[in-house]
This record gives sequence, C-alpha cells and structure tokens, in this order.
Amino acid sequence: MRIKVHFSTYILILLCLLSGFVVDVLIIFASISFHELAHVIASRCFKKKVNKITILPFGGIFEINDHQNVNLLEEVIILIAGPLGSLFLLQFEAIYHINMIILIFNLIPIYPLDGGKIFEVILCRFLNYKFVLKFIFIMSIIFSVIIFIYSIKHSSFNIALIGVVLLILNIKNYHGAEIKYWNFLNDKVLFSRKLPLKVHKRLNINNLYKGYNNVFIEGGNVVTEYQLIKNYNFNFEKKY
Repeated sequence: MRIKVHFSTYILILLCLLSGFVVDVLIIFASISFHELAHVIASRCFKKKVNKITILPFGGIFEINDHQNVNLLEEVIILIAGPLGSLFLLQFEAIYHINMIILIFNLIPIYPLDGGKIFEVILCRFLNYKFVLKFIFIMSIIFSVIIFIYSIKHSSFNIALIGVVLLILNIKNYHGAEIKYWNFLNDKVLFSRKLPLKVHKRLNINNLYKGYNNVFIEGGNVVTEYQLIKNYNFNFEKKY
C-alpha cells in the first residue's frame, strides 16, 4: 500500500505552522490516519486490497484494488468505517473538537468525501449509474464553490484552499465521467458476480445500474447486460 501526500496538503501544513498550530497539525493528521485505517480494516474484511491512500487537506482518498461491478452493501460498509473511526475518537476530550470537525466535514455530500461516496451509493439504488456519476459531480462542484465563497467571506483561507481542491477534483471528475462509465461497462463483462437482479423493459446501454445484474426484456426476448455490452462493443468497433 502506497501513501501519497497531495501538494495542497503541504500548503495547508505550512499555513498552519506559520499560524502556530503545530500541535493541531499533528492531531489532525493522526486523526486522519486513524480514519483511513478504519477504511483499510473494513476493506480487508471483504478481502479487498487498498493500493494507495492520498492524503488531502480534508482527509484521505483510498484506492481499492477492485472493479466497479461491486456489491453496494459492501461498498457502504467500507465507506461508513471511516466516519465510525472518527466517531470512536470523540470519546477523547483532548481531540474531541478536531475529530468532530473531521467527522462532520467528511459527511458533507461532496465527492470524494465519504458523504459524497455514500450518497452516490444511495442514488445507485434508484438511478442508472451514468446519470448518478454526472449528477454527483455537478452537485459536488456546486457545493465546492459554496464552501469556497463562504470561507473567503469569513476569511477562513485554510477552508478556502480545501474548497479549491475539491472544485478542481470534481471538474476533472465530471469531464472523466464518460470514461468512468465505460470502464464500469468493461468491468461488468470482465468481472461478473452474483448481484441482485434489475429488470428493464427497454434496451439501453446508458441505463445500467451499478450494484445489480441488469436484464432487459424486449419483444418477448431476454437480453443480459453481458450480451448488450458485448453487442454494443462489437457494433462500435465495426463502425469505427
């Protein structure tokens, strides 16, 4: 497992040190490390390997060596583990305030915060994955702008930096949403697994749900997601 520190984190550390918050910096990163460790332990429980953790000003982003054809319940448990780790640290009075901030901030529905990812999983139960991706990234961009404007207005430049980082990440994510969806389709073909069934009445390559095995019924015929994706890829290659 590799641990990478994002450049914006170094900027935040420098700002905190210049402001005399040395002890606070140590507590913050010890708390973030514990938070991420909880994610790692939960991932291991489902035999998933964490490849990399990127430390950002607002927390960490963990990358699991796994495909996107996943069980949504497993995904939620792994995501909730981090906030539960922060919740556990609230019992220690000396670090209560900092961990409460980390806990609340991480539950804001902005991608890639835990709150944003949990909200994404909830949406995946009701909406197709392509729509969910674009919606969650647009929503995250809006919330990031709100955080930035609010923090500038209240002269909280550390939070403003976090808002900028989140904004940049989500603009990049939005432009990469199409690629992420097609990677999801490829994972559907390459890594089939037993998942709940989702039945559709009309064939549509853009209407696949994450966390389900999708089946399409049209004209009395049953078409599996595997058949639909393979046929679409064949026609795409033939066309181009």
